[in-house]
Amino acid sequence: QIEGKDQYSYAKQNLISLRSILKTQSDIAMSAEDLREISKKHVILCHSFSHKRMIEDVSTEEELKRELFESKEILEKLIGKSIAGFCWVGGEIESYSKAANDLVKSNYQYSFHTNNSPVTSAIERYALNRSNIEVWFSKHLFLLTLSGFYDLMYWYKRKKVAQILK
Repeated sequence: QIEGKDQYSYAKQNLISLRSILKTQSDIAMSAEDLREISKKHVILCHSFSHKRMIEDVSTEEELKRELFESKEILEKLIGKSIAGFCWVGGEIESYSKAANDLVKSNYQYSFHTNNSPVTSAIERYALNRSNIEVWFSKHLFLLTLSGFYDLMYWYKRKKVAQILK
């Protein structure tokens, strides 16, 4: 666990955006106890070890395995439950790679992308899409995100990512 004073620099180094609403807290990350408590009523997914994008030409297989599997093992030990899903980091088209996807499929039961669309029974379980909602969103931005507008806007990106991961 990273101490509160070091959490801001870690977030900045790993492209984790912070908003001023969070800067009033000494700790910006959850503690192990927070995670255990939340896992009693919520599903916990893996989101990589260090928030790296899974770009094939800059990640070795060893790095990919560390990002995908070490974090899973740590979370499972912390909460005492199996982690079934992976949530891709970033969402830029370049953040997806076939090599990473193959490893995700070998170790998880499903995965979420960041390409806005409703989850239905017709969606492949390793290509579930999610809408990103931030704590700092206004009510209007929150409603816009869930309105279906972004689902249309992300159509091309979903198709492009599907081609990369085939």
